[in-house]
Amino acid sequence: MGLYLGHKMTTYNIREFKARASEILRNLNDDEEVIITRHGKPCGKLTAIRPSTESKPPLSRLRGTLTHLPEAEYQDFLDVKTEWERDLIVSALAQDDSAKQ
Repeated sequence: MGLYLGHKMTTYNIREFKARASEILRNLNDDEEVIITRHGKPCGKLTAIRPSTESKPPLSRLRGTLTHLPEAEYQDFLDVKTEWERDLIVSALAQDDSAKQ
């Protein structure tokens, strides 16, 4: 384990990371970076996700903010959901194709 700019840095090769991924992720701290190497060269970095410090507006402030929208029916929401799911599928297929190349 090394120290880099005040952060703990641990390095694992891909084989070791795959074998111990659950343990490594479970023990990942806010001040730690995990570097994954392939053939001795860095190929990835893991860091802990820090909770957002942004405060959410109180629900009372949001009430009534959508009153200007025209009346929507259930089918309108289904159309939006269908479009959104289609875009997710197309995006996932594109990522899969690029990963195969």
